[in-house]
Amino acid sequence: MMENLFNQALAKNETNQFFGGEGLYFSLNRESGGHSYYVQMSGWVANFVDHKLHNMPYLSTALIQFIDN
Repeated sequence: MMENLFNQALAKNETNQFFGGEGLYFSLNRESGGHSYYVQMSGWVANFVDHKLHNMPYLSTALIQFIDN
């Protein structure tokens, strides 16, 4: 089973790249040709948080950091 990509980004301090869809974290949106933010949030992030509310602070911190940059 593949490691959760959001968890991997946290471990490598690459959450800004994850949310921005840079490099390894790019997920193609076939309609626009750009990055698919929906896939990142509904897949990797949802699975990271799913039934593990203790993970919410990690997500909140990473999102705030991304938005601030």
